[in-house]
Amino acid sequence: MKAVIYARYSSDKQSAASIDDQVRNCKGRIKSEGWESGEIYFDKAISGAKKDRPAYQRMLRDAAAKLFDVLVIDDLSRLSRDDVETKTTIKRLRFWKIRIIGHSDGFDSFSENHKLVAGVRGIMNDAYLDDLRAKTHRGLKGKALNGNNTGGRAYGYRHVPKVDKTETDSYGRPKILSVSREVDAEQKKVVRCIFEWFAEGRGYKEIARRLNKEGIPSLRGKPWGASTIRPMLHNETYIGRVVWNRREWVRDPDTDKRLYRLNAETEWVVTEQPQLRIIDDRLWAKVKLRREQLMTAHREHQKTCGANTRPGKTPTYLLSGILKCGACGADYIKANKTHYRCSAHVNRGKEICSNGVSVRKDVAEASVLHALKTDLFEENSFSDFKKEVRRVLNERIRHRNTDHHDLKRQIASRETEITNILNFVKQGNAPASLLAELHQAETDREKLRAALETHIPSIDAVEDLLSDALGRYAVMAYDLESFAARDVSKARNMIAALVGGRITLHATAGGGLQAELQGSYDGLIELVKENPGGKARVSKLGMVAGAGFEPTTFRL
Repeated sequence: MKAVIYARYSSDKQSAASIDDQVRNCKGRIKSEGWESGEIYFDKAISGAKKDRPAYQRMLRDAAAKLFDVLVIDDLSRLSRDDVETKTTIKRLRFWKIRIIGHSDGFDSFSENHKLVAGVRGIMNDAYLDDLRAKTHRGLKGKALNGNNTGGRAYGYRHVPKVDKTETDSYGRPKILSVSREVDAEQKKVVRCIFEWFAEGRGYKEIARRLNKEGIPSLRGKPWGASTIRPMLHNETYIGRVVWNRREWVRDPDTDKRLYRLNAETEWVVTEQPQLRIIDDRLWAKVKLRREQLMTAHREHQKTCGANTRPGKTPTYLLSGILKCGACGADYIKANKTHYRCSAHVNRGKEICSNGVSVRKDVAEASVLHALKTDLFEENSFSDFKKEVRRVLNERIRHRNTDHHDLKRQIASRETEITNILNFVKQGNAPASLLAELHQAETDREKLRAALETHIPSIDAVEDLLSDALGRYAVMAYDLESFAARDVSKARNMIAALVGGRITLHATAGGGLQAELQGSYDGLIELVKENPGGKARVSKLGMVAGAGFEPTTFRL
């Protein structure tokens, strides 16, 4: 009778000596039974809930090949922590006439009551895993509430361990009590570049290629890819908002693959950590808007090109996502290599949208560029716009002066609250709830300070910018055609800003199309102030077109 040994331990935090102890016990059993000693299979630092353990799978293959007669384990939990997998493995080995011996728990697969013993042990192992998961989850929740890292790394930050100088771990190193995060100055610059490039209209792959070309290392030293960039643009840690327990990982019982499922929002643990902020609210909002636009366009694209197409590719057409159908509001999409057509008519039929008129790509682009140069912003309506800007600024300055005193009063109140809590903490034995109140009071204070310091541009600064905005816009528009030939993504982004994100196409009685577009003064101001040569920096004012701002129309 040839006997082999299988041993396993679960975590890299456990001692490797656990394997030696299991092997020693199993060898003693083999010797006492007089069996021939065979191979020793062992998996280090791998959970028993996993099926794809290398040594475990190799042992099963050797068992199927009848290379041994007896499998000796220290106890059934070493074989698997999953009740179904344990029973299945026992059935397999019994079918192959291989005996399983559990040295410490007395299990013997050839005994009459082996099913009862295996069932009880399997339930206990399952319960152990459930209890372990609950305890681990509870511990991680505590870390999250205290603002500490709960695992995983994010580009732009480095981990800072807090150690206990009086205790050591199993390796003799100071015991780590918790790990916090702080901003990495060099990676912070890269994060900002990624967000700015995406907001300008760059695609995930394009951004990754640029980072790789510039030799910038990723978090783990591997080349950048679209799958690296995409989750970064969703990570709210970059705006100082840390979310834990957004999703849970589960294992598919059929494929054994780990999948994630979103948890209910009520189960999320959200902490405001302003010290981790890298991206300002304005840039975050621009990136979020473009992500939403990409997903909308992607869903439409899937209807035409199949459900397996991936989002994030930079559109190659100048007016992609900007042209809208006047009949139903859907996007005009690329119907073929030369024409745009209403996506609802193409994908859902004429019952949903009767507008089946298409337009040639070159005709649409040339007409829109001409309108941007000549008709979009007129001097008379722009004068009205400047008057409206002055009115809104005066109103906001009046409100700011009124609110200033109230903000200072609230900040003073939070300062007093923080001081009182700190004095109580110094006395010792502060409950966790009090520390949470301290954290909340400090967060509220920082938000109030930020509101107090919010910049409202002076009227003179805005007048300096607006006085020659139309002139500088004319220079930009004149070069727009050649610029579009060099950089489609950025040119499309500029056009979208200037027309408020949409150009509406209406079918005419003669079977043609009439385009309607309206200048967005918000977009104009944003583009002009970002253009080199601007005299002042102003915040977006949230203007809307008023009297005299008539839309421009032209035939295609």
